[in-house]
Amino acid sequence: MAYFLSLSQWKSAIVVSCLALVCGCKSAPPALAEPTAAQSSTLTEIPDEVSLKQDRSALSSERREIPDDIKRSNDELSFIRSLMGQADEEPAKIRERFNKALRDRRTKFDKLMKERRDDFTKDEKRARDEFLGWLKADRERFVKRNPKANSERRKSFFDGQETRRADFFANERDRRRDFESRSMEERKTFEDYVRERTNEFNQELRAYTATYYDRKKNLDLKKKADEKARKSSGAKAVQGKASTPGEPMDPDLEAFQNIPKTPAQPLGSQ
Repeated sequence: MAYFLSLSQWKSAIVVSCLALVCGCKSAPPALAEPTAAQSSTLTEIPDEVSLKQDRSALSSERREIPDDIKRSNDELSFIRSLMGQADEEPAKIRERFNKALRDRRTKFDKLMKERRDDFTKDEKRARDEFLGWLKADRERFVKRNPKANSERRKSFFDGQETRRADFFANERDRRRDFESRSMEERKTFEDYVRERTNEFNQELRAYTATYYDRKKNLDLKKKADEKARKSSGAKAVQGKASTPGEPMDPDLEAFQNIPKTPAQPLGSQ
């Protein structure tokens, strides 16, 4: 049996087809922002520009067989020992140079972290502006194309927009929390690194300080011994010069030596 659609049924079918066509022509919302490589990565080791290590690139060919972690450790130790290159420098001055190096690295690290945060914030704002712009344009399209839409259809449209808005900002909050978590981890990695290098420096400085004061003590003892020997040799030279034959003797010394050697007489009352 053949079935024929009534006029009202044809009208309903045409309306449904038009609605489907309108919905299909809607532009898709902008994709949720994906973190960049710099934003998604976490510093698992300290970058070269903030590390306390000596530049030994001139030895790269000789050290190509050495693992990177050992080369890095050797370079860091070499930097610390380079601060103690002069054995006669006071330990306090060496510590001052090391502290300055730490301050310089910390400044560079803070600058690096600020650049990463600024980049993330700019990307966050760009994604938010794009999404909110799309929501506004989508609303304007809906109102323009459907000026007589009933309340149920309008409610469905705006509920869909609100769902998209909630999903977007929830995703953005997750991205921000992840970024802050990685930033804290990177800061902790850097502070642990600084603590390890400081402990290593303190150990090397203790050995240097003991050697420095032993050397200074020995130099002081040698200086005193040299001064005593100089004074002693000077006194002997004066005595030897006075008794040298053929040279005039000091008159007072000569008179003293010419006093007659007679037996001593006891003093009595006169």
